[in-house]
Amino acid sequence: MAGVGDRNLGFMFLALALGLAIAAAVVSWNAAQRWMAVHRITEGRLAE
Repeated sequence: MAGVGDRNLGFMFLALALGLAIAAAVVSWNAAQRWMAVHRITEGRLAE
């Protein structure tokens, strides 16, 4: 039974790691989009 428990624990850890990776990707993507928008706005102001 220990083997089954270890396998479940490993799967849970893998799912948790995958979830964290996806969350980090979403956060970094949102930060990049926000930075690009701010950069575009400041460029527009400088051009005026």
